[in-house]
Amino acid sequence: MEDGRPRLSSTIALARVLSIAGHPFLLIPVLVAVASRNWKWTAFVAAGTVLPLLVITIRNVRRGVWSDHDVSHRRERGGLYRVALPCVAVTTVVGYFLGAGPGFMRGLLAALGMLTLGAIGNRFLKISLHTMTAAYFAVVIGKLYPYPASTLAVVAFVAAICWSRRKLERHTWAEIAVGLVIGTAAAVFAISG
Repeated sequence: MEDGRPRLSSTIALARVLSIAGHPFLLIPVLVAVASRNWKWTAFVAAGTVLPLLVITIRNVRRGVWSDHDVSHRRERGGLYRVALPCVAVTTVVGYFLGAGPGFMRGLLAALGMLTLGAIGNRFLKISLHTMTAAYFAVVIGKLYPYPASTLAVVAFVAAICWSRRKLERHTWAEIAVGLVIGTAAAVFAISG
């Protein structure tokens, strides 16, 4: 114990690092940057989705509305979806009017569908947004860089995110698996065209 706080085990510390590295707030802008190779669209998506969600998350955690930055309780997730869905919907509409290409629009529509399924499913299961986003990321990166080394790297990354979410007891294996299925399906839609 240091400073009156219990010491973290090395596996919990690693799980936290992996969970942060695989956080949707980080993966989304990275994915947009890699897929679009355009900083304008990356900044646009970050400003329209990640930044407002980050500000609202920080505010709600500080006010005690949400327990933590992962919005770990299912009863709190409804509030997250009520903010995330309009952010992504508005970003999608504005992107259309700014002349986003068909692939970019499919990606935004896929993200909107992914969040809609998460919101609907939240009535029954706290579906992992980390694994949804990680699976989406992995499929798109796999399509863009279909090399054995990159495929192995993204599969290992997704597996590490799944392990971290379970190790931190943020999700059950069922919640993780459903997130993987939804994220994969959304990404397949996004890249089909």
